Amino acid sequence: MVAETRRVDASVGRATAAAPHVSAVVPAFNGAAVITHALESLAAQHFTDIEWVVIDDASQDATAEMVREFLEDYPGKGKLVRHSENWGLSRSLNHGLRESAGELVLIVHQDIVLGSADWVARAVADLERDPSVAVVTGNYGIPVIAEVDFAQRVFGVLRRQFHQGPAGGSEYATFTEFKCDLIRRRSLEAVGGFPERFRIAGEDLWVSYSLQERGERIFKDFSLRSVQRFTGDATTVGGNLRKEFLFAKVLSGTLLRFRSRVARGLARTPYSRSRSWNRASQPVVALAGLVLLLAALLTGVWWIWAALGAVVVGRLGYYSVRLYPVLRSILGHVGRALAESLAGSFLGLVSDVVYSAGLFTGLLRWRQRGTV
Repeated sequence: MVAETRRVDASVGRATAAAPHVSAVVPAFNGAAVITHALESLAAQHFTDIEWVVIDDASQDATAEMVREFLEDYPGKGKLVRHSENWGLSRSLNHGLRESAGELVLIVHQDIVLGSADWVARAVADLERDPSVAVVTGNYGIPVIAEVDFAQRVFGVLRRQFHQGPAGGSEYATFTEFKCDLIRRRSLEAVGGFPERFRIAGEDLWVSYSLQERGERIFKDFSLRSVQRFTGDATTVGGNLRKEFLFAKVLSGTLLRFRSRVARGLARTPYSRSRSWNRASQPVVALAGLVLLLAALLTGVWWIWAALGAVVVGRLGYYSVRLYPVLRSILGHVGRALAESLAGSFLGLVSDVVYSAGLFTGLLRWRQRGTV
């Protein structure tokens, strides 16, 4: 628990002598291409009372070797814990909690780079200002433009991962992805840590809503900027569609468990509302299209075919309008932005179908087995 006498001087970004101890937990899997950047951003922090715990979840590349080499330059500052077999994200995060001692826990994914040297100090100051806040999260939707290809650009925009909040603004979000977040350990322990029924997705929403059931809040500080790189499935079209299916499948259990809570507070948080609205619209559109397609095939009535066409064209237009301005700002070329927006809108339509299939699959499995 953070003592009342402990404070952080965020104006200079340096912790006072009585500042709380922070444990940075970095879950890693095949992250050799990106993890050094994440660790360098931790090492650059002005906040000094911080330890680093890297959990290598049986990587098959040079992740462990790179982490060991990095830590040699910072003796006593951090440690590497390796798994002999793949445990999954939730179990790895919980293992990191057991291996760490800080009263505040900073979760930093291997593909995240803290955007400033005072990131941790300012996040600690945010937590200490409001005892009702259990989690401080920032704006991690900043891509490294030179490293982002078509699939990463399009799916980053479709999922609203690339987002720009108000300069210096903040809000109380209804959920966070725990990619780059500072959390009170006591709050996380009170909800049982990360649910290990989820291996690679879904644990973030479950913990978010569990904390809110306890009356605790998630504070999103848009001035806490961080850069996100991409690895694994996030780098290809097929991999992203696989992520869509898996995320929707595990989301079903969260929806059944928390029901109306997932919609509470959305009116007050533009960030959460925009992302939730997009996800909610996907199965609605896919189901409407499926019903119209079956009706048209069975009856052959022209106006049903016309209605189906209107749904498809309308959805393509919706995605094109969402994609173009962001892609225009990233690419700096009108023609290329238009071409990628059109291609991306078709991917958005495919994503609606894949996501909906995952959601309905998850709902059936959860009701039958109580698991994902």
